[in-house]
Amino acid sequence: MEMASPDREDLGLGLKPGDRQYRAYVGPPEDYDLIAAMTFNLLTTLGLRQHHSLLDIGCGSLRIGRLLIPYLNQGKYVGVEPNEWLVDEGIRRELGETLVQIKHPTFFFSDSPDTISEAKIAFDFAVAQSIFSHCGLDLIKGWLAAISRSLAQNGALVATFLIGEEDSAQTGWIYPDCVNYRPATLERAAADVNLRFEILEWKHPRQTWALFAAPKFNSTDEKIFATPRKVDDVADCYFYHTMELPGRGVIEGRDWDLRGRLDEYLGNVDFAGQRVLEIGPASGFLTFEMEKRGADVISVEVTDEHGWDFVPYPDARLGEVFGPRRIVMEQLKNSYWFSHTALQSKAKVYYGDAYNLPEALGEFDIAVMGAVLLHCRDPLRIVEQCAKRAKSLIIVDKFHPDLEGAPVCRLAPTAENFSWHTWWHFSTHFFTQFLVVMAFTTSAPMTHQQYHRGRAHTLFTLVARRE
Repeated sequence: MEMASPDREDLGLGLKPGDRQYRAYVGPPEDYDLIAAMTFNLLTTLGLRQHHSLLDIGCGSLRIGRLLIPYLNQGKYVGVEPNEWLVDEGIRRELGETLVQIKHPTFFFSDSPDTISEAKIAFDFAVAQSIFSHCGLDLIKGWLAAISRSLAQNGALVATFLIGEEDSAQTGWIYPDCVNYRPATLERAAADVNLRFEILEWKHPRQTWALFAAPKFNSTDEKIFATPRKVDDVADCYFYHTMELPGRGVIEGRDWDLRGRLDEYLGNVDFAGQRVLEIGPASGFLTFEMEKRGADVISVEVTDEHGWDFVPYPDARLGEVFGPRRIVMEQLKNSYWFSHTALQSKAKVYYGDAYNLPEALGEFDIAVMGAVLLHCRDPLRIVEQCAKRAKSLIIVDKFHPDLEGAPVCRLAPTAENFSWHTWWHFSTHFFTQFLVVMAFTTSAPMTHQQYHRGRAHTLFTLVARRE
């Protein structure tokens, strides 16, 4: 008979989430250390320092607490957990009684959000790792309300959740089962208690990180922008656009060649001295051309985890796409950074969710959506996000004469065409009507010819300005 190793016995390896072992009970034991490190690093990146006070919701067996309690000053850590045995095990097996005596953490053994309000303790930060993924919306709203009353005006909660196309209808605490929510649902729940919701680009094995920030929380710094990649070999790149780079000459793009017709593409707008938000830079042709014209450009690109807004064909069909697409997206980002270095660009990139742009990006003079909205499930959401942050908008997309005359869009994918990458065909009036709704004045649509894989295509450009 095979004997269990001491490591397997002590660390719960091989047990299922929810099994009655101090590590397994709070999630997959194999991730116990990894999630703790990810969470600690996220909090300190967002500004947590030793003098701050922190609330750990569902602190469990101190997976994260074992790093936070030694780091924070005396009395600055507060944990809430309904299962007292988990905390006892965490102290005995991970933290040590001596450190508890030195640091004086506080624990409330409760499953009620009211515990926080009744304690009348103020916090600078709060964390709910793998809590909202097991909560009904009623319980999430209860925690957000309690936290908003106890959080400092410049404080923030970070929490993980599971993104879904529909919201769970379950209520209360659901464990070990998981529930999904749409980001827009959590954004509304946060707004109801005066918290600002943002999706955070931060690693997690299964879930998505979100920020619930108090009104004066300020995350506006360079930390949200990607660190430039060092890419030396052009063979590691997928060039979406044809580019002309110093020392390299012309690099033929796999898809679009916009050279010689860019002014029409960008609506003949003057970019000198303008701060520009660009959605979907691909290889960066527009980025660097706008920068040459005097713009300060910040681009928003998809994360590695969410490599594309896929049309939801059956998994059996999409399975053949996921692997190759992941490679292409990695090489596409390489092409951007390869060009960025060659051109000595100062443009910045935010890898995140275009449906939920963070306030930390700031305000812009112009937002550019260049042939990207047709690839997005919710194009108007992206237009709305850009409109909240920019005085002027430039929308470029494919021109479909048969749709003109009405504010309509047509679904592009069918069962036969397997158009996993393209959602919509638009009329120009579809956007102009929506822009007028948001109090923008639009120019007459301009059409122009651009070349995609050697063939001429007609595109349209709309320029809209808020008076």
